[in-house]
Amino acid sequence: MRVHAAYVMNFVRYSRWPQAGDGPLVISVLGTAQNVSALRDLATRAGAINGRRLSVRLLPLASIPPSEPAAVRALQQAAAASDVLYVGSSHRAWSRTAATAMAGRPVLTVGPGQDFVSSGGMFGMYLDGGHVRFAVNAPAVRASSLDISARLLTLARPATGP
Repeated sequence: MRVHAAYVMNFVRYSRWPQAGDGPLVISVLGTAQNVSALRDLATRAGAINGRRLSVRLLPLASIPPSEPAAVRALQQAAAASDVLYVGSSHRAWSRTAATAMAGRPVLTVGPGQDFVSSGGMFGMYLDGGHVRFAVNAPAVRASSLDISARLLTLARPATGP
Protein backbone atom coordinates (compact mmCIF):
# COMPACT_ATOMS: atom_id res chain seq x y z
CA MET A 1 0.00 0.00 0.00
CA ARG A 2 2.90 2.38 0.65
CA VAL A 3 3.93 2.19 -3.00
CA HIS A 4 0.38 3.02 -4.10
CA ALA A 5 0.28 5.91 -1.62
CA ALA A 6 3.53 7.25 -3.07
CA TYR A 7 2.04 7.11 -6.57
CA VAL A 8 -1.07 8.96 -5.38
CA MET A 9 1.13 11.69 -3.88
CA ASN A 10 2.99 12.04 -7.16
CA PHE A 11 -0.26 12.23 -9.12
CA VAL A 12 -1.31 15.03 -6.76
CA ARG A 13 2.06 16.78 -7.05
CA TYR A 14 1.79 16.92 -10.84
CA SER A 15 -1.86 18.02 -10.99
CA ARG A 16 -3.49 21.44 -10.80
CA TRP A 17 -7.10 22.07 -9.88
CA PRO A 18 -9.20 24.87 -11.33
CA GLN A 19 -10.06 27.38 -8.62
CA ALA A 20 -7.77 25.63 -6.15
CA GLY A 21 -7.83 28.32 -3.46
CA ASP A 22 -5.68 27.99 -0.38
CA GLY A 23 -7.73 25.44 1.58
CA PRO A 24 -6.55 21.88 2.12
CA LEU A 25 -6.32 19.46 -0.74
CA VAL A 26 -8.75 16.70 0.29
CA ILE A 27 -7.93 13.07 -0.52
CA SER A 28 -10.96 10.85 0.07
CA VAL A 29 -10.50 7.11 0.35
CA LEU A 30 -12.86 4.28 -0.52
CA GLY A 31 -10.84 1.60 1.18
CA THR A 32 -9.47 0.45 4.50
CA ALA A 33 -7.99 2.14 7.55
CA GLN A 34 -4.61 0.86 6.30
CA ASN A 35 -5.10 2.82 3.03
CA VAL A 36 -5.90 5.96 5.02
CA SER A 37 -2.96 5.46 7.37
CA ALA A 38 -0.45 5.04 4.51
CA LEU A 39 -1.77 8.11 2.70
CA ARG A 40 -1.83 10.21 5.90
CA ASP A 41 1.73 9.22 6.70
CA LEU A 42 2.97 10.32 3.29
CA ALA A 43 0.79 13.45 3.34
CA THR A 44 2.35 14.45 6.65
CA ARG A 45 5.85 13.90 5.29
CA ALA A 46 5.05 15.71 2.03
CA GLY A 47 3.82 18.82 3.81
CA ALA A 48 2.08 21.27 1.51
CA ILE A 49 1.89 20.52 -2.19
CA ASN A 50 1.60 23.53 -4.45
CA GLY A 51 0.93 25.66 -1.37
CA ARG A 52 -1.91 23.50 -0.05
CA ARG A 53 -1.74 21.18 2.94
CA LEU A 54 -3.14 17.67 2.48
CA SER A 55 -6.10 16.19 4.31
CA VAL A 56 -6.90 12.46 4.06
CA ARG A 57 -10.26 11.00 5.06
CA LEU A 58 -12.09 7.69 4.84
CA LEU A 59 -15.48 7.77 3.12
CA PRO A 60 -18.18 6.03 5.18
CA LEU A 61 -19.86 4.07 2.39
CA ALA A 62 -19.19 0.48 3.45
CA SER A 63 -22.86 -0.19 4.16
CA ILE A 64 -24.01 0.71 0.62
CA PRO A 65 -23.57 -1.88 -2.15
CA PRO A 66 -21.84 -0.20 -5.12
CA SER A 67 -24.35 -1.74 -7.51
CA GLU A 68 -27.30 0.08 -5.92
CA PRO A 69 -28.67 2.95 -8.04
CA ALA A 70 -28.36 5.22 -5.01
CA ALA A 71 -24.62 4.45 -4.69
CA VAL A 72 -23.62 7.08 -7.28
CA ARG A 73 -25.58 9.81 -5.48
CA ALA A 74 -24.29 8.68 -2.08
CA LEU A 75 -20.70 8.80 -3.32
CA GLN A 76 -21.20 12.22 -4.93
CA GLN A 77 -22.50 13.57 -1.62
CA ALA A 78 -19.80 11.90 0.50
CA ALA A 79 -17.03 13.10 -1.83
CA ALA A 80 -18.47 16.57 -2.50
CA ALA A 81 -15.47 18.38 -0.98
CA SER A 82 -12.88 16.00 -2.43
CA ASP A 83 -10.03 16.88 -4.74
CA VAL A 84 -8.83 13.27 -5.03
CA LEU A 85 -10.78 10.02 -4.79
CA TYR A 86 -8.65 6.93 -4.15
CA VAL A 87 -10.33 3.54 -4.51
CA GLY A 88 -8.36 0.85 -2.68
CA SER A 89 -8.06 -2.72 -3.94
CA SER A 90 -10.41 -3.82 -1.16
CA HIS A 91 -13.13 -1.68 -2.75
CA ARG A 92 -12.48 -2.64 -6.39
CA ALA A 93 -16.22 -3.30 -6.80
CA TRP A 94 -16.71 0.48 -6.46
CA SER A 95 -14.57 1.26 -9.55
CA ARG A 96 -17.38 1.86 -12.04
CA THR A 97 -19.54 3.68 -9.46
CA ALA A 98 -16.62 5.93 -8.47
CA ALA A 99 -15.82 6.78 -12.09
CA THR A 100 -19.48 7.51 -12.85
CA ALA A 101 -19.95 9.62 -9.72
CA MET A 102 -16.87 11.77 -10.43
CA ALA A 103 -17.16 11.97 -14.24
CA GLY A 104 -16.64 15.52 -15.49
CA ARG A 105 -15.79 16.85 -12.03
CA PRO A 106 -12.40 18.27 -11.07
CA VAL A 107 -11.66 15.24 -8.88
CA LEU A 108 -8.54 13.17 -9.56
CA THR A 109 -9.63 9.51 -9.51
CA VAL A 110 -7.10 6.77 -8.77
CA GLY A 111 -7.87 3.10 -8.38
CA PRO A 112 -6.77 -0.49 -8.70
CA GLY A 113 -5.80 -1.98 -12.02
CA GLN A 114 -6.17 -1.16 -15.65
CA ASP A 115 -9.85 -2.06 -15.34
CA PHE A 116 -10.30 1.08 -13.20
CA VAL A 117 -9.24 3.13 -16.21
CA SER A 118 -11.50 1.07 -18.51
CA SER A 119 -14.38 1.81 -16.11
CA GLY A 120 -13.82 5.56 -16.52
CA GLY A 121 -11.32 6.33 -13.75
CA MET A 122 -8.32 8.55 -14.50
CA PHE A 123 -5.35 6.57 -13.17
CA GLY A 124 -5.20 2.83 -12.55
CA MET A 125 -2.23 1.18 -10.84
CA TYR A 126 -1.27 -2.43 -11.58
CA LEU A 127 1.63 -4.86 -11.27
CA ASP A 128 3.70 -5.65 -14.35
CA GLY A 129 6.75 -7.85 -14.01
CA GLY A 130 6.93 -7.15 -10.28
CA HIS A 131 6.78 -3.37 -10.77
CA VAL A 132 3.90 -1.03 -10.12
CA ARG A 133 2.82 0.70 -13.32
CA PHE A 134 -0.08 2.99 -14.07
CA ALA A 135 -2.47 3.52 -16.93
CA VAL A 136 -4.28 6.76 -17.70
CA ASN A 137 -7.69 7.50 -19.18
CA ALA A 138 -6.91 10.66 -21.18
CA PRO A 139 -10.57 11.43 -22.06
CA ALA A 140 -11.52 11.29 -18.37
CA VAL A 141 -8.64 13.62 -17.50
CA ARG A 142 -9.68 16.08 -20.22
CA ALA A 143 -13.34 16.01 -19.11
CA SER A 144 -12.36 16.80 -15.51
CA SER A 145 -10.78 20.21 -16.22
CA LEU A 146 -7.76 19.17 -14.15
CA ASP A 147 -4.38 20.20 -15.48
CA ILE A 148 -2.21 17.08 -15.33
CA SER A 149 1.48 17.45 -16.18
CA ALA A 150 2.32 16.16 -19.64
CA ARG A 151 5.44 14.61 -18.12
CA LEU A 152 3.27 12.47 -15.84
CA LEU A 153 0.95 11.48 -18.69
CA THR A 154 3.85 10.34 -20.86
CA LEU A 155 4.95 7.91 -18.11
CA ALA A 156 1.61 6.11 -18.19
CA ARG A 157 1.31 2.73 -19.88
CA PRO A 158 -1.51 2.11 -22.31
CA ALA A 159 -4.55 0.46 -20.75
CA THR A 160 -5.46 -2.96 -22.05
CA GLY A 161 -9.18 -3.78 -21.89
CA PRO A 162 -11.05 -4.77 -18.73
